[in-house]
Amino acid sequence: MDNEGLNPSEPRPYIVCPNCGQLISSQAPTCEYCGATSPIAQQIGEQLFLHDLFSRPIVVAPILIGVNVAIYLLMTFVAGGDFFQTLMSGADRLTLLAFGAQNNELLLQGQWFRLITPAFIHIGLLHILLNSYVFWSVGTIVEKLYGSARFLAIYLLAAAGGSFASFLNHSWKHDLIGASAGASGAIFGLFGVVAVFSFRYHSELPPRFLQALKSGVLPAIAINLLLGFSIRYVDNAAHIGGLLTGGLLALLIPYVSARNTRRLAQTDKAILAVCGLVVLTSFVLAYRHSSPLLDKRFNKVKVVLQNIEAADDAMVNVFPPDGAKTDWQPSPQSVAQLTVAEIALEKSTAPDEKTENIRLEMIRLLKWQQQIVSQPDSSPLVERLDPVGQDLLKTRKAYIDWLKTEGAKFGFQLQERSDSQNKK
Repeated sequence: MDNEGLNPSEPRPYIVCPNCGQLISSQAPTCEYCGATSPIAQQIGEQLFLHDLFSRPIVVAPILIGVNVAIYLLMTFVAGGDFFQTLMSGADRLTLLAFGAQNNELLLQGQWFRLITPAFIHIGLLHILLNSYVFWSVGTIVEKLYGSARFLAIYLLAAAGGSFASFLNHSWKHDLIGASAGASGAIFGLFGVVAVFSFRYHSELPPRFLQALKSGVLPAIAINLLLGFSIRYVDNAAHIGGLLTGGLLALLIPYVSARNTRRLAQTDKAILAVCGLVVLTSFVLAYRHSSPLLDKRFNKVKVVLQNIEAADDAMVNVFPPDGAKTDWQPSPQSVAQLTVAEIALEKSTAPDEKTENIRLEMIRLLKWQQQIVSQPDSSPLVERLDPVGQDLLKTRKAYIDWLKTEGAKFGFQLQERSDSQNKK
């Protein structure tokens, strides 16, 4: 048999369509009988897609993580108190609001920037670490699929969608004072993008890549939503809002091959400029609205310090003065002042763990002193009050040490008074 012209190394001129079984040209992109994509054309398309996916650089995702970390450290510094403790547990509510956390009352006052800024604010070290890990896992995929410019736009729009959903949820609960923050809404938006993208382009994506998306992203969405519904303090409304926003954006924003990005270069630059301007403007506005919130936080700290000092003064007035007779008793007004000081401290809120311990110890001493002076006893009052006085001196020293080491972080410092008592 003559085998001339049948070189096995050369591409075959005809192939069998795997969909309908008809013989078709190997060069045809689709089957002329059933319209199915040619296996060779599909293989070439998959290779081009994977080349696009791995050739696109990851730029915005690490920058966003860096910005989030920088803002978290700045909030930790501004919050004051023990730096390590605040680093672990997160800043207080008023500091979060000062940096732009979502809050219905402030949003209703026209502070629209709180739709964007919450995505850059986190509550606790574990919160930012988990969000950063999940964001890196899904964010890099979306940035490679859509490019840096459209990825950033998708991220910010998903963040706004999540914040708006959180706003609606708080409105439904008639909650004007609650504060929420975190990149979770925007991250769920990226989940929504990947889920819809894998559905929209399922016939064009490489099967292994499509399977990896389905097996990795869809279970992650389900697990995170389940966790959100089971954990009380998780704002699942922001998750759902971000997820729906991301899915909608994936339907509206088409996939563009990396080979066509040259014609989109100017558009991408414009998108990056607008997104950067929106973020910068949002934080400038947050800074301009931060003073009343930080002042309010200062006043709350001031109140608890004043109440600690008032309790100290009230307790001193119940101790017998030098040279007092053995039958000396404090005045009813001085004894009543102990109750007033105790009630005031009960209503106070401490800014950190050290002042909280001082507050609780002062309350204990006030109750102890009231119990001693209210119960009749034949022994001299000065002897029965002596243990209280010793504990009061220890507590006063702890308070003075706090003013010296931590007070300045909250805007307070130790001053010497003419009567030799240490006060703010």
